[in-house]
Order: sequence, then structure tokens, then C-alpha cells
Amino acid sequence: MANLKNLYDSVVIDSHTIDSEFVIAFENSLGLVSSVELKRLHVIAALEPSSFAVLWFHVVYGLDADAEDVISLLREMLSRNLPKPTVFIPDLELKPGAGFPTEFYPEIACAIPSVLRLDNALAHLSTKVSCELRKELGWAVEYGPPRHFERRAGIERLF
Repeated sequence: MANLKNLYDSVVIDSHTIDSEFVIAFENSLGLVSSVELKRLHVIAALEPSSFAVLWFHVVYGLDADAEDVISLLREMLSRNLPKPTVFIPDLELKPGAGFPTEFYPEIACAIPSVLRLDNALAHLSTKVSCELRKELGWAVEYGPPRHFERRAGIERLF
């Protein structure tokens, strides 16, 4: 088994906004396809900084990501079974060995990090994330200094 000693000492969370014109097709349970035009996507990701492994991600289809989106990311990341999509992009082939850490090391599923490292986004400063979630799960929250991305270089490089 690989050395997992420092894994989950901390987890870094950040989001990236993509402004563009998108048309996304959704298929409902009856098999009917609906198209929706979007102008903005937000990708929120959780990164384990000592290995640079992406632990999980969450996509927000809307104007802005909020505290509920951050909580959804964390809830999914900490679940025993990652909610993987069943539909893949046609002709997309994943490299051998690609996947999320908990797929390779199931014993770290549901592991709670010691420190959650966030930037000063409004979603991260909300009471739900900064107080309620911290008390419920027992991790420390570290907010990086404003306009100092170098403290979280790994996730900034990811985006």
C-alpha cells in the first residue's frame, strides 16, 4: 500500500468560472431531451495538496456558486461511493490508472481532513461553511490572505 501518512492533512477548495455560450442537452426519465442555453459554469474542486490529487468536483450551472454548492461538493467528496456519472463523452478514453484516490484506496473513503483551506469567496465565508460545517465535522478552517494565490498554488495551477 502507498504511503498515506500525510494524505488528508488538508484539503484545498476553490472554484473557477467559465464564461461562454453553452447548450447542454438533458435527458429526462422518459427519454425526452431538453436543451438549455447557459452562459456561465462554475467548477468547484477539492484538491489534496501533498499529492495534487483532485478528490472531487462539483459543477454549478448558474450565475454564481454559493455555500450550498460548497457543502454539496464536500458531502459528495466524503461519501463512501462517489456519485459518478453514467453517461460519458463519446470517444473519450481515460488513461489507464485514471480516477479519484478513493477508487484506488477505499480505506480513505469518508476520511475527514484536519484543515479545510479556502479563499475569501463569499460562499466560503458563509456561516454554513465557516461555522456550522466546521463544528459538525471537526476540521479547522484556514482562509488564505486576500489576493495571495501563491498560498494555494496547487489548486490555482489546476484551473
